[in-house]
Amino acid sequence: MKTLRIIGMAVVAVIMSVNFAACGDDDDDVNTADLVGLWEGVSSDYVEKANGEVVYTDTDDLSDVRMKFNSDGTLVGYEKVNGVWIEEDYVATWTYKDGKLYATSEDAENVIGNVIEVNSERLVIGIHETETEDGVKYEYQDTSTYKKVKE
Repeated sequence: MKTLRIIGMAVVAVIMSVNFAACGDDDDDVNTADLVGLWEGVSSDYVEKANGEVVYTDTDDLSDVRMKFNSDGTLVGYEKVNGVWIEEDYVATWTYKDGKLYATSEDAENVIGNVIEVNSERLVIGIHETETEDGVKYEYQDTSTYKKVKE
């Protein structure tokens, strides 16, 4: 289950960010070479709204999560257990096109999301999802920040 949590958080962050980042020509400014490498989680900030009013916020520490974007298009997750980084048995493939990051694995369909920010040191992936239930419009927003680390 930890495997799903680690990669799931990364993948969910990627999936849901489609609506979070504004559309614009700046999508073409992302250098995919900046995505390649090992990323360690910093934090995940979550906001839930009902009819536009904030009803819940939370911040999670992601320092026990890592993901590695390889230049061959594979994505590998890691978890820190008792101070040691353990490679997860979950592997996906990733691609980046037109501001969107796509990830595919045996367990999941294509996952689509916008990268909010990426450079040689920092990766920010946003999550935004909406639904209406019983006349109430709910918004869920999660912004996950990662830092690039040396292998």
